[in-house]
Amino acid sequence: MAKRKQRDVLFLCQYFYPEHNSSATLPFDTACALAAAGYTVDALCGMPHEYTDAQDVPARETVRGVTIRRLRYLHPGRTRRAGRLLNFFSFTLRVLLHLGELRRHRAVIVYSNPPILPLCAWLAERLFGTKLIFVAYDIYPEIALAADSIRPGGLVDRVMQAINRRVFRRAAAVAALSEEMRDTLLRLRPELDDARVHVLPNWAHESAPRETAPEDGVLTVGYFGNLGLMQETETLLAAIERLRGDRRIRFLIAGHGSKLADFRARTADDPQVRIFDFLTGEALERALTLCDCCVVTLVPDVKGLCMPSKYYSYLQAGKAVLSVMEPDACLAREVVSERIGAAVPPGDDAALCAALTAMAAAPEAVRAAGERARAIYAARYDRSLGTERYVALVRSVLGEA
Repeated sequence: MAKRKQRDVLFLCQYFYPEHNSSATLPFDTACALAAAGYTVDALCGMPHEYTDAQDVPARETVRGVTIRRLRYLHPGRTRRAGRLLNFFSFTLRVLLHLGELRRHRAVIVYSNPPILPLCAWLAERLFGTKLIFVAYDIYPEIALAADSIRPGGLVDRVMQAINRRVFRRAAAVAALSEEMRDTLLRLRPELDDARVHVLPNWAHESAPRETAPEDGVLTVGYFGNLGLMQETETLLAAIERLRGDRRIRFLIAGHGSKLADFRARTADDPQVRIFDFLTGEALERALTLCDCCVVTLVPDVKGLCMPSKYYSYLQAGKAVLSVMEPDACLAREVVSERIGAAVPPGDDAALCAALTAMAAAPEAVRAAGERARAIYAARYDRSLGTERYVALVRSVLGEA
């Protein structure tokens, strides 16, 4: 009988505790749930940079039963393509230098960002027989191709496709965030089969706000999170400009990314708009309590390739949702079918203005939509439901189900 490896599960990801972004908090929540279920759990991750205020984070520590090893890597900033690539390659190289640590684990859970990192998990599977569980937060390189950030048939595209063929051929299980993403993976990755692709939605990583928006007769519209290549922001900006002077509506924008500067420049003299940098933790929870409804948006041609993580935060907070994305995207369909807000297509700022003015005129209907959103979250996306799904998946992969 083969000797059992000393440890059960390793989380392999660039971001982890104590960072506040969803790419860190979701893996940490999952790791803690597995530790609580009796598994021995480790994490091999990057040293925190921009997503935490914590000082002097140790290279090694154990938190809630999860043993964390943090690696230092080059972090030149991700606003430019060259900086993002250096960031990705630097962290992945550091992991490769510690590949022997993966030998000690029965399974490794690896995430899609940075997109070359799964190569390390594939090597562990081939060299050590470690079970590979891949979590697709985004689908690369297709999402980068849709954003025109890489060239079709170029070196990055070809390298990513080569990595994908190997990873998806050997993965014991693949987690997709929605049925839409699952269908996209099965269509784009012929190496996969139905049985290995599992739908495991994300969840909110904040605490549920205990307060509701103040009833002051003004509709407060929130946007939080990334303002980057995947977010179709022109429709929202055009609607803000159209509604300038309408005192029934105000906007609260907080985030980071390449398009934040455009928001600041175009709304600089608009008293109805307040803009903040990226908010996390209690600051985000307080900001959500000020909002009546919140916006989620994606550029065209990326449905099935990613999911806006703040959607779950809005549902948990009981906020009506305004979807600005292709009408047949799964998120837009859920908003309409469950009557938790309104959906408009990208580029139709007139329709967005009409939806906002209708909401401003019907505050009771907005609150009712928010209550339905909260109920949808509790029934489908609550953190306990999400982590239980991951525990069940790990049990199955390890042959313990």
